[in-house]
Amino acid sequence: MKQVALGFKAHSGWAAVVAVAGSPADLRVLLRRRIELLPADGSVPKQVYHAAEEVGMPAAADFVARCSAACEEAAVGALREVLAELGDERARIGRAGLVTGSGKLPERLESILKAHAFVHAAEDVRPIP
Repeated sequence: MKQVALGFKAHSGWAAVVAVAGSPADLRVLLRRRIELLPADGSVPKQVYHAAEEVGMPAAADFVARCSAACEEAAVGALREVLAELGDERARIGRAGLVTGSGKLPERLESILKAHAFVHAAEDVRPIP
């Protein structure tokens, strides 16, 4: 069984995933594809924080929590598909990494929604809480 590393780069509603194995001198790409992080039924908007901004506080907190739960379910399903595909390669996940932005965001949702620049940054670098 070969040791595999996964790399992820999240985008609005989807992520790129790459699986590699081997040594740095002899690296082999086993899988490279897009995975969807939103429910297929369209129940969650692509830009959750923009939609939350429109809803306003305190309803935004409940809205983001509902979207988070639905997106988590979609992401787990997508990851299961990736793992099943890698299982066909007799792979064992040894490492994983997630590329994020370098910006620092406020911890509180209310603070994010007060500044539209933070809304954009949250959709680029912050997982839905």
